[in-house]
Amino acid sequence: MKKKTKIIYICIYSVLVLVILIFVIKLCILSRERAHKKLSNIVVPVIRMNDNINFNILVDKMGKDDEYNYYIKISNFRKNKINKKDINYNIEFISDSELSLSLYKYKSKNNLLNDDLKVENLKINGGNKASDIYVVRIRANKKIENKQIKVKITT
Repeated sequence: MKKKTKIIYICIYSVLVLVILIFVIKLCILSRERAHKKLSNIVVPVIRMNDNINFNILVDKMGKDDEYNYYIKISNFRKNKINKKDINYNIEFISDSELSLSLYKYKSKNNLLNDDLKVENLKINGGNKASDIYVVRIRANKKIENKQIKVKITT
């Protein structure tokens, strides 16, 4: 084989390896995004200041000392509309004494809730798509049926 032909083959193989590598990286990114979408029970887009978002977490039946995790994903985008500015937000829970609540950032062990069931001065960056995932750990202090936990997110 001529030297020129070898160089052409090396270039073709290099481009092919590069294309395969890019494909694998893109596939990993997409699967990670899908995992985050599956992880959350609710996705809350926080895209403007002075906004109030309210929803309820429904708890059907729990025995004494049963625990349940509920996942909340806070994002700075809705469809293709991305918030360009950083936004500070607060999360507040309203519940009765039959349920104990704690709030953790995903994969963290630090409870963020204070005694008033609030966490303040959280921040999501603007400019690029971003999201924070929180785990609400719900524990029944006694046997319960049909309870609601009110959640308020304010910006």
